[in-house]
Amino acid sequence: YIPSLQTTFTFPQCLGILGGKPGASTYIVGVQEENVFYLDPHDVQPVVNLSTENLEADTSSYHCNIIRYIPLDSLDPSLAIGFFCRDKGFLVNLVDDFDDFCFRASKLADESNGAPLFTVAQTHSVFKPINHGDTMADAGGDRMDDSVGVLPTGDVDGNSHEDDWQFL
Repeated sequence: YIPSLQTTFTFPQCLGILGGKPGASTYIVGVQEENVFYLDPHDVQPVVNLSTENLEADTSSYHCNIIRYIPLDSLDPSLAIGFFCRDKGFLVNLVDDFDDFCFRASKLADESNGAPLFTVAQTHSVFKPINHGDTMADAGGDRMDDSVGVLPTGDVDGNSHEDDWQFL
């Protein structure tokens, strides 16, 4: 998964990764060759009052004196990748941020040899759980319905939306 992880940092929508080594959570902000660069979210920083009246505020706590990095192969695979898409609009002759993200994610999944880091899939229906009823409750028992199922739904008029996406 390491090549796919490296590629996610080339996405303009990538905000970084929450993860690290066992027992050491980090906020990974970049990658270079075989290392990831991170910030330690556990470092307490003093509050700086920034205002137009205080242009000489000391912002030195916003910067690190050392560069912190971890070799990619020592990362714990339990991690969360953050993405932000500015828009999903109908821009004329332009690719919006969300469509660009979906294109990049689909390409990354195609190049993963069957083991994608994550996938996105366009759907033509929105799904909701099916309530099958509770046969034990009908027989006088007190049992929660834990059945699994989905039904396609659309908007209030029953129309499906071709722009619906699922992030898997």
